[in-house]
Amino acid sequence: MWRSSLVTTFAVTVSLLVVIAGAAMAYLSETAGRHAAATLAERLQLERLTHTLDHLEHRFAAARGDLLKTGRTIERLGADRPEAGVPERLLLEAALASDVVSSMYLGGLDGGLVAGGHDGRKQDPYFMATDASAAGTLRKFAATKNAERGAELLTLEDFDSRRRPWFEAAEQAGRPTWGDIYVLSTGHDMSLPASMPLSGPDGTPRGVLGADHFVASLDRFLRDSDGSAKASTFIMDTKGFLVASGFDERPFLVDDGGRPTGVRRLARDSASPAIAAAARAIEARFPQLAALTGRHTQSVEVGGEAEDFGVAPFRDEWGLHWIVVTTVSKKTYMPEFIKARQSNLAVIVGALIAVALVALVYGRSVIVPLDELREAAGAVAAGNIASQPDIEFARRDEIGGLAESFNRMLAHLRGAVRDRERALQVVESGRQRAELLLEASQTIVLELAVDGTVVAINRVALELFGFEADEVIGRNCYDVLIAADTREELKRRFSQRVIGVSGFDVTSISEVTTKAGGRLTITWRNVLIRGRDGEVTGVLSTGVDVTELKRDELRLQEALSLALTNEERVRDFATASSDWFWEMDSQLRFTRFFRPDATDPSPSRK
Repeated sequence: MWRSSLVTTFAVTVSLLVVIAGAAMAYLSETAGRHAAATLAERLQLERLTHTLDHLEHRFAAARGDLLKTGRTIERLGADRPEAGVPERLLLEAALASDVVSSMYLGGLDGGLVAGGHDGRKQDPYFMATDASAAGTLRKFAATKNAERGAELLTLEDFDSRRRPWFEAAEQAGRPTWGDIYVLSTGHDMSLPASMPLSGPDGTPRGVLGADHFVASLDRFLRDSDGSAKASTFIMDTKGFLVASGFDERPFLVDDGGRPTGVRRLARDSASPAIAAAARAIEARFPQLAALTGRHTQSVEVGGEAEDFGVAPFRDEWGLHWIVVTTVSKKTYMPEFIKARQSNLAVIVGALIAVALVALVYGRSVIVPLDELREAAGAVAAGNIASQPDIEFARRDEIGGLAESFNRMLAHLRGAVRDRERALQVVESGRQRAELLLEASQTIVLELAVDGTVVAINRVALELFGFEADEVIGRNCYDVLIAADTREELKRRFSQRVIGVSGFDVTSISEVTTKAGGRLTITWRNVLIRGRDGEVTGVLSTGVDVTELKRDELRLQEALSLALTNEERVRDFATASSDWFWEMDSQLRFTRFFRPDATDPSPSRK
């Protein structure tokens, strides 16, 4: 059967404490790490959102400034037909000088166009112009290093600037404005046009000046920013169309041959699960995107992982209204988090192992002495008091105090054992003397328990009653020595007298049945045996066989009765007779005298 010990208890307790402490510290580390990851994700989300909004504000403020500056320059030329009088070089230089504008173009009231620009990275400069500065054929030329027309790159028939969205938007607004994003005819990008109406000194309309902002530049900005910041940002307009994103995805649709269809891509239909999920969540929360104000955060599940995103509107003074969304996944921090957690867990495990080792060493310093004390206590309990040496611990702590107490107890027990042995010797000597007296006594000696059980009986009684000692000792006296006709009554009277219900008889006479069936009359002298507390523990009785005396007494009584009977007969005879009768002793003195007239037999002396 398994038995617990202090060693087992201590080892199990230390193990449990180490496990519990390790689990608690691991849980706290895990919780703190996840909280830190969530905090970092939220902070990064806010920083990326703010950074993107600031970038858009700066970019489009610069675009507005470049357009207004070029427009004022053109208006100062004062030509009746500005599209004919403005050199292509002026528009190209303005586009190359701008950090955000990729091309500038001027449309006249008769549908003509003149333009200058580059590919969005200030490379591959070009010129564009319609024949005769009027609606008709539009030609695109490469620009040489000297800003002259080079090779013809593209020809577009039936071009009319007045039907272009940027032209119409400026005419309708009557002020500088942003137009709708459109897919370039070349299909390599989308353009965000800004346009402003031009007028002469007298306020007469003279055409519309426009500038293109290639959306691809926003894609590059978001991709570069997201790549280093572990965040994903995309922009959509208030109609839900995708404007730009940090993902490698075109914001417009293409056919099976890879040619642009001129149709823009909805953000909720993005090939990126994160963009699609975030766009759907935003549209579900804000059905009217144009009414969205302030910054908001939301969580969405993407591929079984929760991703948080922040959303904020972007507006400028020319009416541009976009929605900027930044998504940050907590799992982007998991490698660093896992690495930090592993380091923390390694430190925790090392610390717990060190604590366990210290606890075990300390435990041994406690358990080993206690085990020695346990073995010593077991030896004392087994009775090896005299052979058990004192416990010697060179300690001044509680265990040392316990050892001192044990030694004092051991010394006390040794003294008690010696006293007990001396007392046993005295008792044994007294017992032997009592047994000698008991055996030497010629009277019956009988010791009974309070229930009548025979505790001791001497040799005289056994020989008189005809029993052996084992036939009597341990049995009820009344069941063995008393006749059945008086047994129950005597047993009841004995119990009542012993427990004090009735008076105790110091002397008594009873008949005892011998083993052979004979009956003896015994006169008893009884003494109550009491314990230290005064309670009756038994009865000591000494008896004398008076059977013969009892018989002699009966014979004497019978003789006396007979004598009395004979004397009455003589008296009756004398009374009835007329004679005189007398009785004399040896000295001739009358002892009895009867006469007829006398009834008293008393003697009469002469």
